[in-house]
Amino acid sequence: MHYAECKLYLVFNFQLCLYVNLAKLRAGDSTHYDPFYYPALVAISSHMGCVDMMGDEYLLQQFERILEHDDLLDEVGFIHPSQFASLNEGLDATAFEISNRTPSDFDALNYDETAFWTKDHKLAISTEILPQLSKAARRAYFDVRSGYKDSISLNMNANRSDSVTSRGSSNELLENNLLMHSKAVLILSCDFLSAWNSILQRKCNLSLFMDELRLLTLILSYSPKSECAWSHRRWVIKRIAEKCQDLQEIIDEESDLARNIVEKSKMNYRAWNHRVWLTNYMTRKQILDELDKSRKWSELHIADSCSFHYRGLLENSYRRRDEEASSSFMSNIPFLWEEEIKWNKFLIKRFMGRQSLWVYRRFLIQCWIKLFRDDCLHARQLHKDHQNGSLELQSDHQNSCVLLDLFWAKELEFLCECLNTPVDEFEDYHIQAQLAASYMLWITKQFPFLANSKHQERISELGDLKAILIKTCPDKTLLWRSLSD
Repeated sequence: MHYAECKLYLVFNFQLCLYVNLAKLRAGDSTHYDPFYYPALVAISSHMGCVDMMGDEYLLQQFERILEHDDLLDEVGFIHPSQFASLNEGLDATAFEISNRTPSDFDALNYDETAFWTKDHKLAISTEILPQLSKAARRAYFDVRSGYKDSISLNMNANRSDSVTSRGSSNELLENNLLMHSKAVLILSCDFLSAWNSILQRKCNLSLFMDELRLLTLILSYSPKSECAWSHRRWVIKRIAEKCQDLQEIIDEESDLARNIVEKSKMNYRAWNHRVWLTNYMTRKQILDELDKSRKWSELHIADSCSFHYRGLLENSYRRRDEEASSSFMSNIPFLWEEEIKWNKFLIKRFMGRQSLWVYRRFLIQCWIKLFRDDCLHARQLHKDHQNGSLELQSDHQNSCVLLDLFWAKELEFLCECLNTPVDEFEDYHIQAQLAASYMLWITKQFPFLANSKHQERISELGDLKAILIKTCPDKTLLWRSLSD
């Protein structure tokens, strides 16, 4: 045979084998094709359109194979096809790396590089194939779910033990397939409630629950405000709490995850709500650690009221833990509040005109006064119970009252300082004075006893409250008059 004839024969044979393998892939038979022809198949699919040439089902098989191959995927994104070239720059495998790949590695890496990209536990999906891939995933999910329900019904009506055994293995296979298709559907459409229900209904052990947390982390990487994902995450943690008593490590990881998400996704109230919910499972030490961690974050995000609301809930939760514990821990609560009030005062002076700081101060002051009142009532009750009238108890009660008077004196002095803030070029002083006046109005309404105390003289030095409110915010004159009457 001449050289030209041999060359023609080889080309014809290659084309024949190529289209045979292509027919297998289009039919959904991804297990019997020859991987040698995969680069050529990808080239053809890229030229003629991978969706039309290789079929929706094959795209779904590639997608699920990637999910199954990498259990540590932690981020998924949907990008335009033109961005795949930049992702693949400098990532060509060397001949040595290819020769050392195992058959399983080679099979797992067989995916259309115009549709998917994965490396370092990151996954990118082309936006061009999303409609077809989502349609194929939903179709596969409903088909398997229907078969699984039929199999369950047959099992309930079965009487023979051998039939039950054989169908039990069949049910397990269908359940695994249903789980895989559910994961694929949820990654593509995280609000698909039917798939969430399928996951809820299956029997789980601790390892499967941990797998679900990883799946939810993957979903939250591209949809950080998904209510379904956050709700299901809390459900999983509740189930883990039923099987495992020590949740400290999981709670720490959850708190770090939520903190990273609120850093990337602004005004994410669902993530903040998740952080608040986690406080129910925190120990006293974890609450204190969380307060330390969130302090720096709050300083960098002064305008975000969510962070201060979260700190307030942490402090209340810590106080409840101490009240449930022995009285030896109670001495730490006033110190905690005192330090928080000092820190808030520092922030108000440094960042002028921030409403979130003034609102947070109202919460702190209200809790601080409540602590003093509780201490005074406790001292009075002890004094009443002892007929001899212990001088030590009387002294404690007097000290509490003195400290409370000293606190109000400093608070009124701070308020006067804020009302007389010097003018600056950004006019923040005007907002600062307005917030200080509103805070002063709140104090007079919340603590009316100050008007009849020895602090009345200091309050009078601040000036007429109604005049101050009208001066700082004249557009709300009618409101100030009605509130201050």
